[in-house]
Amino acid sequence: MSAWNKGAEAYAGAFALFTQYFAAQAAAKLAARVAAARGAGPVAAMDAAAGTGASTLALRDALAARGVRGAVLATDMSDGMLGALEAKLAKEGPSPLPVTTQVMDLGTLEQQDDASLDALFCVFGIMFVDGGSDAGAKRAAAAIHRVLKPGGVACVVTWADLSHNEHLANGGVATGTLPEAARETFMAGLLRYGTAAYAEEFMTAGGFATGAVSMERITNEGVADGARRAPLPGLLQMLVSNPVLSAICDWDVEAMAKYLAPHCELVDGEPFMPLVGTALAITAVKEA
Repeated sequence: MSAWNKGAEAYAGAFALFTQYFAAQAAAKLAARVAAARGAGPVAAMDAAAGTGASTLALRDALAARGVRGAVLATDMSDGMLGALEAKLAKEGPSPLPVTTQVMDLGTLEQQDDASLDALFCVFGIMFVDGGSDAGAKRAAAAIHRVLKPGGVACVVTWADLSHNEHLANGGVATGTLPEAARETFMAGLLRYGTAAYAEEFMTAGGFATGAVSMERITNEGVADGARRAPLPGLLQMLVSNPVLSAICDWDVEAMAKYLAPHCELVDGEPFMPLVGTALAITAVKEA
């Protein structure tokens, strides 16, 4: 997936800094469920649509903190994204749990055997399957259900509210690159995954029983500054390197940088964009 490979560096250097707080909070809750159900293990866990691995490391560390033994497999459509994770792992040295990587499509998880995982984690990935279609989300939910063991648990994290970050979209409109209609359509499509009704719809369509799906909101509003900002150059690079974002319009990165500069905070002389969001952590247990 060369289009996603192009965005790996920007994702690792910008967006992952913003999303890792949500990943850590959700991973802690998933690890608690896994430890209660499986004890010390060994546990087979997957981080699907892992990107550059912020969510993978959050899951690994959360499981290790609970004393769970086993291994974590990070999967993504992009070998470039997984390469960035592999570089992180090589740099950090010994890992508390083994982590391996494999190129795999969340929409099918076709290389993964049926009923082979105790836990599956997916952070901000399901909304991009098949370009963000209803069929794509349901197909991914069915794949997740298929690969879980009976009693296995999945945690799928989606965006529920990004209204605090409207200056990003406002910048696109103000600089004449983002049509207002396109902005509204994209945001509505992205955030529908974070509504309880739609989340239950696509998870139950995938095979999970209605009573087996629960949800909890996670927000970074009011937490430490480091969890609420990302470097502006990296965010702007994502606009042109992320295949979903770059398809919306022909972004004028230079004009956007000038527009957004007054909204930034300087950290060691570098501009960082404050980012606040609310996510929906969807937990689903496969029937025993």
